[in-house]
Amino acid sequence: MTRNPLVFIVLGAGLSAASAFLMLQMFGDGAVATGWALDATARVSFAFWFLTFIARPLNAVKRSEGSKKLVSLRRQFGIAFASAHIVHAYFIVQIAALVPADFPPARFVPGGFVYLLILLMFATSFDRTAKVMPGRSWQYLHRTGQWVIALAFLNSSLQGIFIPDHNRLTHMVLAALVIAAIGLRAYVWQGQRKRRQAA
Repeated sequence: MTRNPLVFIVLGAGLSAASAFLMLQMFGDGAVATGWALDATARVSFAFWFLTFIARPLNAVKRSEGSKKLVSLRRQFGIAFASAHIVHAYFIVQIAALVPADFPPARFVPGGFVYLLILLMFATSFDRTAKVMPGRSWQYLHRTGQWVIALAFLNSSLQGIFIPDHNRLTHMVLAALVIAAIGLRAYVWQGQRKRRQAA
């Protein structure tokens, strides 16, 4: 499988845009169609993020050729996630323009912080830019960013469960996946901690 970052930029943005286009074709114009496009782009982003988030702990729990391949492609899937989420941002702006009452300025503050981290992670996901970062700052940035994104997905999924006329089952599944991924990471971390203490 190619590791060319450009391929994964196109893959992430292309799948996200295609999913949005499909929703717009199915539901027409207006806030409802844009809302479905927003959800669709979020699902594409979630899929890429989920692969990057579970890769290492999954490989630690059950090492296989598939899990090792997943670990080796973490950075590429992260790049695809960022490009897909940029498309998602476009539809956030669109839905906010259509229903401004649901999107007061204060609502953009936490989301803006998450997007800042995503852009910083994206910018430092290439070999040349990663080498520029001093010491362990690259690890700190990407580790922090992964957890912030995890909490953002968990928060949006839990909120979606309680929104009337929304696909509650989908949001329940997404929330369960995030919780399971966090649990898997916690399990692996606890095991590593015990081994260090025993050494």
